[in-house]
Amino acid sequence: MSASRDPELAAKIEEASLFRWLLENYVIPKTGKPYSFRGHAYAIDITKDKHPFQVVKKSAQATMSEVCLSKALWVADEFGLNTVYAMPAMSQMQLFSHARVQRAIMMSPKIRDKVTGVTNVSQKEIGKGVAYFIGSQDYRQLITIDGDLLVIDEVDGHLQENIPVLEQRIEHSNLRWRLYASTPTLPEYGIDALYLESDQREWFIRCEHCGELQTLEWDRNVVENAEGKYGPGVVCGKCRKQINRLADGEWVPKYPSLSDECHGYYINKLFCERADIAQLIKRSKKLRYRRQFYNSDLGLAYTPEGGKITREEILAIATVKDVPDSPDNGWMVVAGVDVGPQELYVGIDRVFVDGKRVGLVRKKIESATTEAFDELEKLFRHWKVRCAVLDAMPETRLVKTLTDKPWPRGGRMFRCYFRPMVEEYRVDNTTHVVNANRTMVCDEMSTMYRSGNLTLPESVGLDPDYVAQVGAPVRVTYDPNKMGVALDREARAEKTIYAKTHKPDHFFFVETYLWIAADIAPAPARTIFQRPF
Repeated sequence: MSASRDPELAAKIEEASLFRWLLENYVIPKTGKPYSFRGHAYAIDITKDKHPFQVVKKSAQATMSEVCLSKALWVADEFGLNTVYAMPAMSQMQLFSHARVQRAIMMSPKIRDKVTGVTNVSQKEIGKGVAYFIGSQDYRQLITIDGDLLVIDEVDGHLQENIPVLEQRIEHSNLRWRLYASTPTLPEYGIDALYLESDQREWFIRCEHCGELQTLEWDRNVVENAEGKYGPGVVCGKCRKQINRLADGEWVPKYPSLSDECHGYYINKLFCERADIAQLIKRSKKLRYRRQFYNSDLGLAYTPEGGKITREEILAIATVKDVPDSPDNGWMVVAGVDVGPQELYVGIDRVFVDGKRVGLVRKKIESATTEAFDELEKLFRHWKVRCAVLDAMPETRLVKTLTDKPWPRGGRMFRCYFRPMVEEYRVDNTTHVVNANRTMVCDEMSTMYRSGNLTLPESVGLDPDYVAQVGAPVRVTYDPNKMGVALDREARAEKTIYAKTHKPDHFFFVETYLWIAADIAPAPARTIFQRPF
């Protein structure tokens, strides 16, 4: 049931205004001054927007924390409804609740007077409504509360699998509003993925000199020496004269057809009054700040150089024109299999005595049923596979049945589990299990992929699914002390991972399992015949 089916609530929504409520009630905790949109003109329309689902991809220090918090308090005050405000970890929320929430209430007399019930770190009773402030890492806490508005702050820091659990907390509401905001981290992950699924609104301002309507972009609008001014500045992308970056503007959706689904807003520091352009330019030139510059200053997802396999790198090795239909005698053939929800992804390669490989098969088998595994077994027997590594999850029974079978010519089949361990991988020939360090073996595969020691069929480079999936995982180094689940733990060193995005990545892991299979296969057993195809 939605607000449109509740006439009384719909009438309240029509009359209510977060924009007006902010100006009349809210005092900024940091300054002690009444809320003002000065220097943040772009925030006005966001506070006036009553769409049930809004996402904001933003730079740091973009005033959105005030907007998110005020909306949480406003819904409780104006409608007498409940708000669930979630941050990645409860320790993080405790600091936010003490420093921002409690101070905002105490310094805003009109809000303070309405707090008549329970008020603690996790709960504020405002009039007839309640605002809950929680950390999403505590699953037990997530399932004990219900709300009407869900605010998820710093989306990218949350355990992503807990976000659907949070969304369930508002399923039975007549309002069912969602507001998600975050500084982005990785492409197509967290807030960046949500923004890409929205109508993608951008903030446009008009040049006072030539009338050009434009959204400010770093490479196009920022210069080190602006005309008529010695020093850095922001200029019009057309006439190159200085432009008032804080001018009133308008939000323009890139995809209006998606506006019914989700209103998405993108904010970078060029729109913000406090942005120091000179400092931003200095930071943009320092490699060690590159990721922070993209994420926190430009509000953009960042892929580090070499962090993912590119289409150009795939095309560079997809050069084999004529692939045989069957193996010759003496060939060493290996296979890798990733198990998807409804399909199997298969790779089969020929390995030479010097370790170089030539791709023979890259294939998707529809369905992950017994029949699909029967087809996989036939494929292995046709190509006389000597060593194969299969994803052990989620079809553990079917994978175990296949790997435990006796194979001709001394063939060995293994199921692979990713584990935290110091070695790249460890083989157990008795149980037919390979335990592997996920990051290490992905690193080794990526190095092999780029080394020139692997060539693939030409058709693979033309397969959009293969290209997209191999390029999906992004190698990133992050500080676990700043990520949601790690905030309550002792300080620990930076960690490198291949981050999961919302893109399918099955063929990437096919290549990883192939690398393990080729590395396991003993070199003396490989063919001495090294005829090219």
